Amino acid sequence: MKNIKKIYKIFILVIALISNLLLISCNENGITMEEYFDIIKFKIADETSSDLNFPSDIDGIEIIYDSMNQDVLSNDGKVFPQEDDVEVKLLITIILNGTEYIDYKYVTVKGKTSDVFDNTIYINTITNIFNEYDILNYSNENYEKLENLFQTAKNLILNCTNKEDAEKIINDYIIKFDEIEIIDKNITDEEKLDHIADELSNIINLSGKTIYTNLDLVKNSLYDSSIIWISDNESVLSNEGVIGDIQEKTKVKLSYTVVLNGKEYEGTFIEIFVDKSTLPSYYNSINLSESGSTLKQSLRTLITSTHKNILSYGDLRTKTAKTDVDPNNSNNLILFYSRVSVPSKWDSGNTWNREHVWPQSTSWFTTSGAGADIHHLRPTNPSTNSSRGNTPYGVVSHTENNRKKISISGHGIVDYGYANKTYFEPLDEVKGDVARIVFYLLVRYKESDSYSITKVAQSIDILLEWNDLDPVDSLERTRNEEAFKIQGNRNPFIDYSDFADMIF
Repeated sequence: MKNIKKIYKIFILVIALISNLLLISCNENGITMEEYFDIIKFKIADETSSDLNFPSDIDGIEIIYDSMNQDVLSNDGKVFPQEDDVEVKLLITIILNGTEYIDYKYVTVKGKTSDVFDNTIYINTITNIFNEYDILNYSNENYEKLENLFQTAKNLILNCTNKEDAEKIINDYIIKFDEIEIIDKNITDEEKLDHIADELSNIINLSGKTIYTNLDLVKNSLYDSSIIWISDNESVLSNEGVIGDIQEKTKVKLSYTVVLNGKEYEGTFIEIFVDKSTLPSYYNSINLSESGSTLKQSLRTLITSTHKNILSYGDLRTKTAKTDVDPNNSNNLILFYSRVSVPSKWDSGNTWNREHVWPQSTSWFTTSGAGADIHHLRPTNPSTNSSRGNTPYGVVSHTENNRKKISISGHGIVDYGYANKTYFEPLDEVKGDVARIVFYLLVRYKESDSYSITKVAQSIDILLEWNDLDPVDSLERTRNEEAFKIQGNRNPFIDYSDFADMIF
């Protein structure tokens, strides 16, 4: 009898072992069952007050859902709110080649008495503010600017998940509404000159920066005025904005005079640095005097049209070993958050896996497109990846309690950042990398236009600060070159980090 029990226990252990092996086995794209479940669970909200849209399949693989409380959450995602919050266990079954794999996720269905965020209130608020502006006070051009700002603000609020973000957007855009130039024939010349200076801000904002290409100097502005530009070193930069035959980086003082109603008014002056183009010829079509949405669209056209090799999520098992190679050991790669060197050979995600810097659960992509873009995905320790989850990037208090660390074989305990319930803050030497990847995604993929920056980061200002705090290093440059060879396009913010300030 004892032998039978022993055999039975061994049998159970073997079955359990086989089940675990099946769970971590990969499909032809190199994605493990565990990763599939992670993708599915990321796409299902942790808490909800409205019906959920369950992913029906991934890569053609069938998914079945079974709610343990169908009076609150049905198998097809219908929600039936109760008086109080209810936590529902949702079984998730993946069927692959006739084999079933099961995992689960807990979903909190918010009660009727919960303080649920309603963004329609804030949509109506900004709509009413917009309607208060008298259309007759604006030229067609400026009213169009006002309308575009309103639509942008409305889209941002639609993607908000809390009251504080919505209120901040409204406050920010009221200020932007006020800044739009109101054309009034009765304003003074001094006020007109202020408006003209705003019109020339693309050039004025270059003060202290380095230019590599000719400047597009505005010669005619508002109120039938004309602009005269004066360079103090025409052999380096002419009064027409043309760069001369220079040998080294040179500082130039550029000033302007406004001719308005037959009178001349001296404007401000700026000091800029003129250098030979250190940008790859890849950027020959880009006018570096552009800024904002105009420059963003020019770069989007470039990096989209040259994105020739569309990779799959599975391709990144081997491609990442080339882009993130350890310069001191060609058999290793550098992990993203911890900067630790580990063997680069793919072992089904045990040593490293493919981290989406913009989490899938808060995005527009799955494991294709932006979800398999080599400029986007970075290798990370699996525990680090799951620990960070879909927490946005932001500033966190550097207390010991918030410190994030992990044990990595051969390296002991290593730090990889700080985190609280709201934000994840990477190490200083990684912050610029994060910012430049997010900037790339915002420019490369037009789908991102309808996503609020708060889906991935505390604010765009934080990312701009990180871009300055952590300049591009040799690892990033090498990676950008390798990615260019593999995929065909480049990350512009690594080649020229000033693009970030110029656009955002």
